[in-house]
Amino acid sequence: MKATVSDTFWVETDYDLQQTASQYLHYKVRAKDSQAKLSVYSNSLAAGKGPAYKLGLGALDAQLPQKFELFQNYPNPFNPSTTIRYALPTATYVVLEIYNLLGQEVRTLVSASMPAGYHDVNWDGKDRSGNLVPSGVYIYRIRTKEFSTANKMILVK
Repeated sequence: MKATVSDTFWVETDYDLQQTASQYLHYKVRAKDSQAKLSVYSNSLAAGKGPAYKLGLGALDAQLPQKFELFQNYPNPFNPSTTIRYALPTATYVVLEIYNLLGQEVRTLVSASMPAGYHDVNWDGKDRSGNLVPSGVYIYRIRTKEFSTANKMILVK
């Protein structure tokens, strides 16, 4: 079963109406699940300001990333699901996998050619067989021909 977000809160920071169109607005986001539990706020997200941009998360996609990047999952710690965001400056084949601390692959979330841009993938806390995994620390790893890195995340039940 996939988790759904019932409401999203936007908090503006560093907002100034006198800024020029080439500058950015900064936002923090948090979500509320169907049981009214609130996530922690995200890291600050920059969104372009002006007619060429839409404000909000979609504005991050208005410009192509300048480098490969794997962002910290959010929320973290999480229960029952989390979002992993990554950036690709060029189109490439991507493999995004989840591992336990024993180094065993738990699940492959992405194994496909992806266009340049910002991408989000949701992990529902299940292994490749569809079984819920236990609480603990997990590693998520991204690999492309040009780039490879990993981050830690915590599942708390």
